[in-house]
Amino acid sequence: MSASTHFTKAIQAEVWEDIEEALEHYKEFLQVFRTKIRSIQQRKELERAIKVIVLVETRCVGLRNDFGTCIVEAKDIKRLKSSIEQQNRGFTDVVIGDQDNVLFPPALFIEQDLRLTELYAELCESVTAEDERKRKEEASLRVQRMLTVCVERVGEKRIADLFDSKGNARPVYYERPFVRVHLYDLQGNVVETARETKGGARQRDRPQHIMFMEDVKFETEYSVCRANDHVLFFEFISRNRNKGRDEPICWACLEMNEVPQDGSPLLLEWYKKPIDVYRKKFKLHTRKELYCHVVVLPPDA
Repeated sequence: MSASTHFTKAIQAEVWEDIEEALEHYKEFLQVFRTKIRSIQQRKELERAIKVIVLVETRCVGLRNDFGTCIVEAKDIKRLKSSIEQQNRGFTDVVIGDQDNVLFPPALFIEQDLRLTELYAELCESVTAEDERKRKEEASLRVQRMLTVCVERVGEKRIADLFDSKGNARPVYYERPFVRVHLYDLQGNVVETARETKGGARQRDRPQHIMFMEDVKFETEYSVCRANDHVLFFEFISRNRNKGRDEPICWACLEMNEVPQDGSPLLLEWYKKPIDVYRKKFKLHTRKELYCHVVVLPPDA
């Protein structure tokens, strides 16, 4: 039941002098109304809503008190009805001026100043908490929508076994290898700064592969990349000990229109360096079945 319905039923109960039913509906109204106004962002609207709460609370106290006169009378509550009904569109729709003073008489709220302050602080805090929750939700969704590429492993012809048949360590041909991932548009322009994986690891059961199993995230959304046919480039890079610098060994590329929607793994051929972002010069790095194994994760993965 909506706040305005509870409010109307409370007034009807008062007409029939059914105090218990009126109090019950006022109680339900306050509960629903306090939840509803947590979405109010404008300070003046929130202040008006708080005054409605104080008026109803004051009326409830008066109804429970058989020995005193209620400060807020039934006629005052009836004047609020139009405000409650328009709450969905915001209190700014309510006519202000003389009517504002009738609905919210200043003399009453001078005595209720402490209660107004408490309510305002409480509701502002809840609104802030709700905003923070929404912000975190949006940030989480934003991360899910980002282009994310999992670099699983790299196959290369000159990667040695970890050990020979006698259990002796074999030489390592690549020192501190990693994969650098680029994002370009169709014209060969950089869309975002390149991302890099951490150093890879070797496994005995895959002697000609370096394992990465690392997600690389871009800020650009997956849907934008697909809509604009962006291209991913992968460079396999290793440290040249003699020259003291990182050097590319080979490269691979992937057009976004080639990406399967179900997140299936992809095997990309390696090409001889240097990298060609215009994709006009392709020369295989090796004819062996050794590939760049990647997965472009769909947003809901």
